[in-house]
Amino acid sequence: MAKLVHIEDNQLSRGINAYDSIDTGAETSAAFPSLRAPEAPSNGVTHLRAMEVDADSRPETSNTEASSVMLSKDTSTIRELWIEWMVEGSRSTKFMTVAVLNDKFKTKWRSHQKDRTFYSRRLVIIRAVQALINDGKSWDDAINHCQTELQSSGCRSLNGYSLFLSKKAKSLE
Repeated sequence: MAKLVHIEDNQLSRGINAYDSIDTGAETSAAFPSLRAPEAPSNGVTHLRAMEVDADSRPETSNTEASSVMLSKDTSTIRELWIEWMVEGSRSTKFMTVAVLNDKFKTKWRSHQKDRTFYSRRLVIIRAVQALINDGKSWDDAINHCQTELQSSGCRSLNGYSLFLSKKAKSLE
């Protein structure tokens, strides 16, 4: 069985993507003790080891597979939505953030009309959280504010909250 080196994206601070090989210095080995550093070669570079995983479990990220990436239909809170969109490691998005999916695949990963509508409605909520963050709230406070607003507005779903936010924005125009 083929093996690949698997490195969690959200553990690395230098923008290194999963499945990249890593040659880095002591900074990374100190920050990530789970990555074992064997003896350093003569050039002073430390080679780090990561856990091995089956090649079959590697998420596909080719353009032909872009359409298999979907947002989770099970997401029911603002926090879960934020994690899915902004934190790498979500299974529904093949371990990539929505921003990475947009950069890598443009609109190909949401090729069906239902997916585009679903994406657009979720985007309204993400933009509401980002607007609060831009106004000086922490991301945690912004998420809590939106979750409280969702509950107090009588909305029973993220879709309902998205429509509520859209109507609210139109009334302010």
